Amino acid sequence: MRKITLLLFFLNITLQTNAQKTITGYVYDDIGALAGANIIIKDSTKGTVADLEGNFEIEAKENDTLLVSYLGYNTKEVKVGKQKGTKIKLAGNIALDEVTVVSYGVTRFSCHTNCYLTSKTVGDSIGLKKSNIITESLYPNPSREGRFKLNLLKAYKLVIIQVANMAGRIVQARNYNNINNNKVLIDLSNQPKGMYIINIVADGQQLDAKKAIKG
Repeated sequence: MRKITLLLFFLNITLQTNAQKTITGYVYDDIGALAGANIIIKDSTKGTVADLEGNFEIEAKENDTLLVSYLGYNTKEVKVGKQKGTKIKLAGNIALDEVTVVSYGVTRFSCHTNCYLTSKTVGDSIGLKKSNIITESLYPNPSREGRFKLNLLKAYKLVIIQVANMAGRIVQARNYNNINNNKVLIDLSNQPKGMYIINIVADGQQLDAKKAIKG
């Protein structure tokens, strides 16, 4: 009788460990919520992305490990265990800056923990004149389904697209020949929600990388 009781006890523990449950969480840093943070179950393709308040929800097992990442931050591993809710703080942020000359001024896009867009009109004192620089665009972005259209500025004979996730792993690589309508379809519908980096080489020329958000 004692052996049967012990067997049932350990069987119950095993079933609980392997059973999926809903895990809720909050991803943040020293300043506040990290909207768009990626949460992936380790050694799987199952994942989700934090909302605008840094909150997320995912189905996982007790023995699963969550990989939590954000652009410019160190990826953190979190064991699920018996917890149903968790707060995850990321560290090691790296400032990302891009400067693009547009119209009569300079637009600076700064991304530390949150992203800010500031514009400054620049006079002739530094030699900047009116500019009509337009870059390739990606739309819709974010995309709920993960299907994006890349609007190129002109026709190309060969366009090479490489898509990387926030861990730096290439998840898709494709060549497109004779792009006459200046549009390329990028399909990430089979990838987890999150942020991806789109690298573009057109007729041997490296174009500006794009950030695509699925979610």
